[in-house]
Amino acid sequence: MMGKTLSHDPIDYLNIGLMLLSASLAFTFPFELFLCVYAFLGPLHYLTEISWLQDRQFFTRRRCDPIVLLMIALIMALSHLGVVSLGPGLMTTAMVFAFFSACFFATTTRPRDRLAYLGLLVLPIALLIGHSVTAISIFRIFLPSIIHVFLFTGLFMVSGVLKNRSVSGCLSLIVFVLCAAGLIWIHPDLVGAHPIPSDVRDSYEPFSLLNYSLSMFLQNGFSSLSLDPEGYVDYVNNQLYQDPEALALMSFIAFAYTYHYLNWFSKTSTLKWHRISRSRAVLIILLWIGSILLYLYHDDYGLDWLFFLSSIHVLLEFPLNHLTLLGLIKQISHVGRGTHHHQHWQQP
Repeated sequence: MMGKTLSHDPIDYLNIGLMLLSASLAFTFPFELFLCVYAFLGPLHYLTEISWLQDRQFFTRRRCDPIVLLMIALIMALSHLGVVSLGPGLMTTAMVFAFFSACFFATTTRPRDRLAYLGLLVLPIALLIGHSVTAISIFRIFLPSIIHVFLFTGLFMVSGVLKNRSVSGCLSLIVFVLCAAGLIWIHPDLVGAHPIPSDVRDSYEPFSLLNYSLSMFLQNGFSSLSLDPEGYVDYVNNQLYQDPEALALMSFIAFAYTYHYLNWFSKTSTLKWHRISRSRAVLIILLWIGSILLYLYHDDYGLDWLFFLSSIHVLLEFPLNHLTLLGLIKQISHVGRGTHHHQHWQQP
């Protein structure tokens, strides 16, 4: 770290503004904000990030690697639509396998090593834990949602701070944590001043399991996670839309998703995800507009399509997630030794 000048990045200050804007809107209109950004910003984020990842071979070492992740995402989407019936255990097993296999896709090339790792380590782990309630909650509910949009966003920010030694980056990380903590612990009484319309409740119902699971986790940790249909129904009917603590948690979820999307779009000059061919840009715009129109025409069909797009982009980002985690470990070790480590990929 000796000799490294502390820097300021205007993009960090832009992101601080986006955080404060996201937190303010999430505090006041948590359900409406989430549904709006998920339907309108979500598909554009998914499509542009998939395009960006494709140009970097999805941060895998072999060209066939992303196909495995893509097939798992397709199977999950078909199961979600009811075309195939896998059950939560098998779905979780597939997600566990995808997550851990992505680590080897990003770090190894030798077929013999891969077969040994995947066959003797990853697959047994996936089969062993895939049917446990804790694994279902972590890998089926939290990983593609709050872990992806909040935890990994935070880890990317930490990595950027360690890499750039940026004062503005450190400040943006502090604001990010304070916004999230404030929204969770400040319980807004929005019911009287701003009742949740019935159509908003109906539209949000497919996402309500995340709120219930996250609430149970924050109360008692992993020991409280359970697939309790009666508890879930009671939470949705009696707490989700009127209890101050539940509204605070919804504000946090809305903030996490909103800033996750805005953070991606704010880094156009850094990541250069917009530098693509005209034909690909037109395709992305057409798919984005089509996604919005489908959602406006029939929200169930639109949500199914968005779930498919979201699943693809989450799974295809797994190799980058692992590289970020490994890079963080190296960065922290270098900081401890007083040296500076340069990563070989750009952070989203």
